[in-house]
Amino acid sequence: MTSYIELYGPEDSSVLTNQKNHRSEAVFVGTHVDSVLRSSHAAGAIFWSFRRGTDKSLHSRVLDVLYNMGFYGVARCGPIKIDQHLTTALVERWRSETHTFHLPVGEATITLQDVAIMWGLSIDGNAVVCADPPRTIDDWRAHCEHLLGFVPRENQMKGKSRMLMSALKGHLENLVITDDTPQMIVDQYARGCALLLIGGLMMPDSSRNTVALLYLQFLENVEEAGRYSWASAVLAFLYRELCTASDPEKNVIGGALTLLQIWAWSRISTIAPENVCDMLIQGPLEGVDGRNLGVPPYAGRWVQRHSYTQSTSHSLRIYRDIFDRLSDKQFTWQPYDMMAPDIASLSSRCLSLNYMSECPLINLATVELYHPDRVLRQFGRIQVIPRDIDHTHKDLHAIDRRGRDACNWTEYHRIWIQQWNQRKLLENTMPINKGVSMSEEYMEWYRKITRRLISPDHYNGDSGYQPPDTTARDAMIKWMERLKVSTERATFENKESFDHLRRTSIDIIQDINRLLHRPPYLVDPQTKDESQPLTIGPSTTKRQRRRKNAPLDQISISRGRGRRGGATQGES
Repeated sequence: MTSYIELYGPEDSSVLTNQKNHRSEAVFVGTHVDSVLRSSHAAGAIFWSFRRGTDKSLHSRVLDVLYNMGFYGVARCGPIKIDQHLTTALVERWRSETHTFHLPVGEATITLQDVAIMWGLSIDGNAVVCADPPRTIDDWRAHCEHLLGFVPRENQMKGKSRMLMSALKGHLENLVITDDTPQMIVDQYARGCALLLIGGLMMPDSSRNTVALLYLQFLENVEEAGRYSWASAVLAFLYRELCTASDPEKNVIGGALTLLQIWAWSRISTIAPENVCDMLIQGPLEGVDGRNLGVPPYAGRWVQRHSYTQSTSHSLRIYRDIFDRLSDKQFTWQPYDMMAPDIASLSSRCLSLNYMSECPLINLATVELYHPDRVLRQFGRIQVIPRDIDHTHKDLHAIDRRGRDACNWTEYHRIWIQQWNQRKLLENTMPINKGVSMSEEYMEWYRKITRRLISPDHYNGDSGYQPPDTTARDAMIKWMERLKVSTERATFENKESFDHLRRTSIDIIQDINRLLHRPPYLVDPQTKDESQPLTIGPSTTKRQRRRKNAPLDQISISRGRGRRGGATQGES
């Protein structure tokens, strides 16, 4: 009989070494079946409420400074409402071991290319890392006066070096920039806008109401700010938040969730809403002296009023089921038209091929590893079995700024910074040719090391969404894979290979017979006992016990999920 491990995976635990402590395991055992991660509903709400409060667009002089700093694209994209259920379903498939989403079609992830194209942030440049200065709260308040033009009150500071974004928003709303405003004040205003973008949209923490003032160090010189790799900083922060949220004990998530949601909409056709109304002026804006600053980048396409008549929203159970059933035709590996105006107009630092470089991603104390070799199809390359994961670096997840006052992160992460500066493009990658997107061995390997299903074996009770039965389909896929491999290895010259094919065929016939003649309870992987059902969460329900003792013609094939109504297989 098909066992829990065979059906759900991973059969080979050499890659996903943290499965027992992962959110997907908690979903299976019943402790987190309907637990939804909390986040801000409107990512970047502080910045966009500030924009609405000014009752006008940003002045061309401010836009010019933001363009030089590298934040013009983010400022033009506008807000979207975050679907926390979609976020949670994606986190359940995120793996901290590989920094990828494990989907039925293979591994996929948000890459440097995605961040650069969606928001127009630079890939190339210096790592966003510096020394954490030994400043007091009063020192930071004075620093704000110098770089932002105002002194936050003590009750507007959190800890030593974090500030409430509402304080910054209130200050900016009271300023009016004109053609005659001194340049120093224009620069301070632009730094304030950039800091709101960083704390509210690009790298928000799970509280989403404070921002780290340490980022001001990179904004002090507005001309130099654009020389940093803000795309890698955003991605490092998002990877860390995804890894942290995959712990079932966590119930909040931060990071660039706007990017995460647009990434999923762009690639998974079965969850993408329909855009019905432009809510953002999509044309180019002008800076000082008529300088053309360009159109909004790709993410601006999704700043619309959306229709969900042909897709779902805000239902974790449905998203799980959609991802469990995801097929190749429903996933777009390369959604971008590189000749489109909002992509072709990006700077060379955004379109750099360094998005295909294996390297560390650095953001102050945070270092996360970037594995483009695991998602080659996203770059138009043939996917092969990737290199083994080096699990010795898993301790990087424990390193952050907490309790490390005055740490020189430039020195602390010196080795990782060197690797960032010396990054090289992946070698030996072949472009996709004649529709072949992966090697023959890849999917056979991948199905053994991945977590295939997330939806639990059953949802307690009959209320709410109950996914359709999938046991027969999932088992059939497994059987056909075994038969395919055994058949390919059989040769006339090798009698053992034909014996193996015969034994495989007999095993499959026996499995089919078991599936048809008994309730398909999963085998407990600990006891290997098929006589007892695998209990998920509470003990078996009355409905399950009735099904177990019911005559064969009243039992429908399922993975143990309850179904509404009393109709049995074959009834109308």
